[in-house]
Amino acid sequence: MRLGTIRELAALILIAGHLLAVALIFGRLHDWANSTERLELVLILSPLTGLFALAGVRHILGTERRRRSTAKVTAAFGIVAVGLPLIFCGFILYTIWVFPYGVAADLDSLRLTLAASEAGLGALIGAVAEKLFGADMAALRDEVEASHRSQ
Repeated sequence: MRLGTIRELAALILIAGHLLAVALIFGRLHDWANSTERLELVLILSPLTGLFALAGVRHILGTERRRRSTAKVTAAFGIVAVGLPLIFCGFILYTIWVFPYGVAADLDSLRLTLAASEAGLGALIGAVAEKLFGADMAALRDEVEASHRSQ
């Protein structure tokens, strides 16, 4: 497996999963939650997934001439780097899609489920994000926090 392929797959899964989750929250939950509650759910998903999506977007839209990495990675790294975001994003999307008949039966349990899923995704992907995107995740986190403080 090549690092460039794994990197692009992981970035696309994180970005698409994040955008689809936001769309589902605003599209599917209008009967169950008011606009403030829907915005709160989006904010639960935003910090960690948004941070990794930002790293992916920066990589994809990088200003320097990008060459596809030909570095090889192990199959285990590929499975972790692509499989974990796929599983976590899939679970988040499923949870929102079937609400209130699935894992979460009310808005409080939906908040807890999304927060726990987001924390799990952040912890597990954080371990491989620097190798995937060549980004210093601590510096990215500081930059995001600084932009929130200035608003």
